[in-house]
Amino acid sequence: VYIWGLQVEENGTGATNFIPSTDTFTSRLGNAQYVDSNGIIRTSYANRVINSETFSGWALGNASITNNATTAPDGTQTGNKWIANTTADRHRLQLNLGSDLLTYTASIYAKAGELTTISLRLGRALRDSEGVKFNLSTGAVIENGTLITSSSITPVGDGWYRLTLTHTTTYAGAQYFVISEDEVSQAASDGSSGFFIWGAQVVKGSEAGDYYKTTGTISGPPRYSHDPE
Repeated sequence: VYIWGLQVEENGTGATNFIPSTDTFTSRLGNAQYVDSNGIIRTSYANRVINSETFSGWALGNASITNNATTAPDGTQTGNKWIANTTADRHRLQLNLGSDLLTYTASIYAKAGELTTISLRLGRALRDSEGVKFNLSTGAVIENGTLITSSSITPVGDGWYRLTLTHTTTYAGAQYFVISEDEVSQAASDGSSGFFIWGAQVVKGSEAGDYYKTTGTISGPPRYSHDPE
């Protein structure tokens, strides 16, 4: 059986002439607005971090990452453990986002391990101005930096939360997305305690958007376009 030319109408008077339509997907590196098949204008966000699930290529400072340490929010064995070492200094994982001064929204999935707090920073100053500290045990925001526009912590199941923060960077120079247990503290750790992270994302604008996995390059979900001919 062969079929072709599906069409459904709501005119109440019978079928009109067939009009074909085309749904296309277009890959891109930047945010883009598009009209979906329901005629709704949406935004497709580009994730500006690389290796969002393995953190390969990110810079480590007095910390380490153990890949595939636990089950991730998507059910795969790709959750990573972030571990602080025994050095009495700040412990962090960070990625250089470039030097553009823009409004960014960063997000990541996190779960408590031996450590139950996590700090995220977006910019080039310290957490007390450009960061947010979260409690992964109670699911609460502990403290917002003085320059943070908004933040949130949302449970997604199995002890995981999606954390977000929005900030307009203001200090000239390289801007960073930084993950730490408490970037202000310089206390030594035991070299084995940590928390779990997965699915990092930074997008331009004030909304986190749906998470999109990246590998070695900045990327975003294909733009879905509905074009009735």
